[in-house]
Amino acid sequence: MSGTVLAIEATDQPEFAGAWQYRNGVITLLNQQGYGVTVEDGTNAVSEVVSPIAADPTQNITFISGVGHGTANSFLGFARQPVFQINQYDPEVVENKIIHLTSCDTGDSLGPDFVQNGCIAFFGYSSLVSWNDDTTAAGWFECDAAIDVVLANGGSAQDAHGAAVKAFSDKINALRNANNGAGADCLEAILSCLCSPVIDPKYGRTDATLT
Repeated sequence: MSGTVLAIEATDQPEFAGAWQYRNGVITLLNQQGYGVTVEDGTNAVSEVVSPIAADPTQNITFISGVGHGTANSFLGFARQPVFQINQYDPEVVENKIIHLTSCDTGDSLGPDFVQNGCIAFFGYSSLVSWNDDTTAAGWFECDAAIDVVLANGGSAQDAHGAAVKAFSDKINALRNANNGAGADCLEAILSCLCSPVIDPKYGRTDATLT
């Protein structure tokens, strides 16, 4: 394996606390698979820090994976400041990269804009993401992490999408069996707005990989 992964973590926002155990597992796996991993969190999860790294060809960034809030046109990091925003980033930031944003809404416009500017595959969500309790939130983060796990193991964008759908489906069934219908409904709604090249070619290539 080769290349470097850029992880953007909005660790100042407690609503994402349930994500970190899964994120840490993904980062450990990426390291084990031979990828370099650059983590920008806290006050470093801002465009001024992230964009120069992503655009620098000597960094050899092949994958950007981020957790934070989002809008249709932007991905937000520290203090909800835009890290990536339509018409506010250089194409070099996204060219020849797979990008996965665990956030609300970025699949609406930002993801397709990334692809138009050279991103080879985008994963994200096209609508508001919400949950009813900590169990459901953790379920989202766990299922979403399946995307990164498959990509880290050399799978394609199509493989990663399939793994995420299976993870969501299994978790939804488990919640219904535990009489947590509200949680299952939340995860079904989240799954319905999952975006990837499998859903639409405007999100890139289904055969895209990190290798």
